[in-house]
Amino acid sequence: MESNIDFLNAFAKKTSRTIRSEEVQLPINLIGYKGLPKHRREVSIRDNENPNLFFILYGDYYKSRGDYTYHSGVYTALDAYQKERLKIRKKDILDKLNPSFYKKAIRTGNGSFDRNFAIEGHGNSFISKHLSNYLLQEKIKTGLNIKTFCVFGLNETDLSFETHFDGKSGFGILNHQAWVLDETIIEEWFDVMRKIDKILNPK
Repeated sequence: MESNIDFLNAFAKKTSRTIRSEEVQLPINLIGYKGLPKHRREVSIRDNENPNLFFILYGDYYKSRGDYTYHSGVYTALDAYQKERLKIRKKDILDKLNPSFYKKAIRTGNGSFDRNFAIEGHGNSFISKHLSNYLLQEKIKTGLNIKTFCVFGLNETDLSFETHFDGKSGFGILNHQAWVLDETIIEEWFDVMRKIDKILNPK
């Protein structure tokens, strides 16, 4: 039976991308251990078109990186904003019914975007320099309409497994609940992030 790592190795080979992976069996004496051995898995796949983009996956039964024990997403590296952290997602009915959320909502200045998308965290520099950009907002909308649960995040996950992000920030589209192993969705993520990278890292 093909494992997730086997699938990702085959995907990287088929698409001519470079992959790095690490799999470590966790000690069986950890509190909460039950059943079969558990592993920490980290995978990084570099884009074949833009070397600043990576598909990164992390999973650890016991320990989170950032706030999440499992996550996967496509990220671009930025040279600034290391002390900022943001999450951008579609608003739901609870947001619209919660008056306290409305009062503390972070806004871009674009009424249409602000009505439909929630921005959480802290990142005045990134917001003022980039999130007011209409083209970036449109690409974020495109990404959040891809048919999988996802958000956009700035430094929302720990990407330190991939050395390309040493001393840099990571901005990307991600599922912070699971590994996405649908090739079509992965390629859609890469496509939208290539366009976003051109906006955030103009040559």
